[in-house]
Amino acid sequence: IYGLDIVLFMRANIKKHRSGQVALLLHLYIYMVALVAHRFIYSMQVYQRMLKEKECPPEVNVYLGCAFFFLGMYVEAKEVAEKGAKSPLQNRLLFHVSHKLNDEKHLMHYHSHLQD
Repeated sequence: IYGLDIVLFMRANIKKHRSGQVALLLHLYIYMVALVAHRFIYSMQVYQRMLKEKECPPEVNVYLGCAFFFLGMYVEAKEVAEKGAKSPLQNRLLFHVSHKLNDEKHLMHYHSHLQD
């Protein structure tokens, strides 16, 4: 929890001096800290706001999918993760979502693409 408080303090103090890229990186870091702190609703809200920004990287869809997954929102996790950038994280998330949704066809597909 203290890590998240520090990041929120940093965000408030550099707000007037930041560029768009710094803001995106800061939001990504906030998500990681919030995820570790099990603040999934907060993480979801941060990434939903980020997706509205013009320069939002496509991997944010996958990060939002992770927050949805941890909140038990499996259908939403699948929908948003499929819009994200192809990556090992996207594949692993979609593998777990397929398992939760009892989607054997997709489960086997994503299983065959898992990486260590």
